Amino acid sequence: MNSNRYLLMLLSMTCALIIHAYSIHKTEYLPKAIVSESVWYDTEEKPLSQNDLMTNGKTFEVINPDTKLSPYTGMTRDHWKQAAEFLLNTAFQYVNDIKEPFNLPKQAGKSYPRDEGGIPTSRMEALCRTMFLAGPLLKENPDLTLHGVKVGDYYRYQMASFLDPNSPIYLPEKRGGGNGGQKLVELGGLAVSLLMAPDVFWYPLPQETRDRLAAVFKTYAEGGTIDMNWRFFNQCLLSFLHREGYEVNMKYLEDLLHANLNAYVGDGWYHDSPLFDYYSMWAFQMYGPLWAESFGRKYYPAEAELFMKHLSDIPKQYPYMFGRDGKMQMWGRSITYRMGAAIPLALTGLLHSPDIDYGWMRRICSGAILQFLQNPDFIADDGLPNLGFYGHFEDCLQHYSCRGSVFWMAKLFLALYMPADNPFWTARETEGAWTKMKKKVPHNVYSKEAKILVSDHAELGMAEFRNVFTRNNGFYYGLENYNRLAYNSSLPWQSDGKNGEVAMSYVVLSVPAGEGNSDAKWLQINTYHGVGLNDEGWFCRTAEMQDDKTVTISLAEKVTANGVVRADTIKTKGPRKVRMGFYALPELDKPISATQTKVKGKKAITIDNGKYRLTTVLSDGWDDIEVVRCHHLHPEADNSTVVNLTATVDGDKVLQSQLIMQKSK
Repeated sequence: MNSNRYLLMLLSMTCALIIHAYSIHKTEYLPKAIVSESVWYDTEEKPLSQNDLMTNGKTFEVINPDTKLSPYTGMTRDHWKQAAEFLLNTAFQYVNDIKEPFNLPKQAGKSYPRDEGGIPTSRMEALCRTMFLAGPLLKENPDLTLHGVKVGDYYRYQMASFLDPNSPIYLPEKRGGGNGGQKLVELGGLAVSLLMAPDVFWYPLPQETRDRLAAVFKTYAEGGTIDMNWRFFNQCLLSFLHREGYEVNMKYLEDLLHANLNAYVGDGWYHDSPLFDYYSMWAFQMYGPLWAESFGRKYYPAEAELFMKHLSDIPKQYPYMFGRDGKMQMWGRSITYRMGAAIPLALTGLLHSPDIDYGWMRRICSGAILQFLQNPDFIADDGLPNLGFYGHFEDCLQHYSCRGSVFWMAKLFLALYMPADNPFWTARETEGAWTKMKKKVPHNVYSKEAKILVSDHAELGMAEFRNVFTRNNGFYYGLENYNRLAYNSSLPWQSDGKNGEVAMSYVVLSVPAGEGNSDAKWLQINTYHGVGLNDEGWFCRTAEMQDDKTVTISLAEKVTANGVVRADTIKTKGPRKVRMGFYALPELDKPISATQTKVKGKKAITIDNGKYRLTTVLSDGWDDIEVVRCHHLHPEADNSTVVNLTATVDGDKVLQSQLIMQKSK
């Protein structure tokens, strides 16, 4: 056989394989028009980008930073697009062709799926949440390809596969009463992508496929919900279906719409029945404005205007909750969604207001992106973002999270739907209010409606806040996500230990002091209630302990220059052991030092990790002060250190203390 005949035979076999590969991906509901044929034989060599090179443990790099437009982060809109692709790439490494759903590996711990029944929903979660990244990118680059897969074709194929009972991502109609569970949550997110980018995800589908999908979506949209941020899932689904000409229950849509608007209390905050946390931001202050832009202005202009008015209140307090460098607080449930909490700051660009410092808004948002994407623990060994805050951290997670849940952070990248000439993108970065703050005086911003006190420390670049957490039932009571005395942008919370290790909170032993009991445990704070900030500048709350109503603590604290003073009154029935700690420090490059000293004649201990120095002062009421070395309790390091104050209380006792925060020398 000569070489020419051999080459012709190879070419013929290759073509046959290509035709076969294409034919097996055709389905009766997904015709050739949806899939770009080039995906099956495109072998053109292209230069490797940082996303192609990104493997286990690597971080995002700001290539060619623009220090004129963005002197603090170097990030422009193009860098945001690169960051979005960086994240999307982590998911697509698990996709070989458009027929494969996102089979992302489960991370050990409490996350789902815990059995085979949860696998289809986890796949759907990864699909719908990564669309927040894919949509804006595909709007500007319809041919985007990752790991050899045409991204647009992939999402359209997977959506159409909802209709195939034999598909690993099959979505049955919702039947019976109640809500649609996690499927409703993901369909609510999908509805946002369909509202914002129908030309990418919806219109390329055949009409028959759209009609069948709409019929399935309607069963979830018109079904039940939960009287909290979940209302938006139904609202967005109903709105999308109505906009596309499908008949839906408009009365139900209007009821949901008004219930969501009525949850607004002021200063940028919505209550999430009845919590105040990041759901006010990455849910209410995201869904509301995007719904207004994509649907509400045409069909419900008065309600759309209200959502935008509420968005205009965001600059009053929320930007102050981020550190000078843009770092966000580790606070509340679902914290694994991370920088998604910054999306309302970006969406203020929709307001085109001359009164908003857009350079500061973008500086915060870009800083929040880099806070995580440049953290070496963010990407796990399997190439996906960890479930946690920086690395994998079980103590901050909830049972409803799966590996794809982390892509809710992609909500921040919905800002890329705003055009390049939006003021959010064109304004020069600034540090906003930080440049006007006095260094030796805390800058306090208080929301009376939400009872949240934000305190910025200009000399340290730290943002702290304190709030009144009133929920006393459900999944979230007694959790560090909510029960810390304060939260800090530079010093994330540490979990309480089984042996009484405590940071920025109180714990009380469950049995009277002196009584031996193998079942004794250290009880955490369960809930807070009270007045908030009083006229003398003291933030006042009453704390109730978990599983023990016989112990209450009347908390009073005053923020000082780079610290806080406390004058708390604890009430017990019988003698009880009490412990309290301020912030913990993670061990970084070297062991944490601990030094005993005196502050105005009072015994004190200073701990120093090379980055920050924290001094705890032993004041009236406490019996002793001790250094506690902790293991596997901190989100930033395996080893950490905290200073604890200890006392035995019988009846009423006033406990005074002081914290002084400094940068290491």
